[in-house]
Amino acid sequence: MKQTTDEEWKDPAYQAEQLGNLLWASVSEWGEFAQSSIGLPLIRAMDDVGLQLVMCMGRKTVKEHLQCIEEVRRGLTPVSYWLQRAIKRGLILQDKAEGLQARLVELVRHLDEQCKAVVRDANEQIAAQRQGQQTEEAEAEEAAAAAH
Repeated sequence: MKQTTDEEWKDPAYQAEQLGNLLWASVSEWGEFAQSSIGLPLIRAMDDVGLQLVMCMGRKTVKEHLQCIEEVRRGLTPVSYWLQRAIKRGLILQDKAEGLQARLVELVRHLDEQCKAVVRDANEQIAAQRQGQQTEEAEAEEAAAAAH
């Protein structure tokens, strides 16, 4: 099995993929009724989250990127719901459940960090643009004063 790098683990899309794979492995061990009633919606919900994350990568504007991340966070609600059903009904043992829940929490934390980074980068760009405009204005004022 390939060793996971720190950079990969910080990537929410990678985290979602790994969590989806772990859920798939768990669900594949269940009986047919449990798979169809709880497993299928759980796997579909997690796969939807992964797909949404991949689709976020091509967003151009800050607004689009933040909206996309919010959609992903909303998509985690059904994952959490179906995971809780599986735990309550004894389909996932407590030790495994704690690990899956911890990964879900970590994914949310990284999404929050990504939102903050998008906003921070946007603010830095705005500040740099303002600084550039102020420099241009000061240079224009100096040139006008020198011409007089």
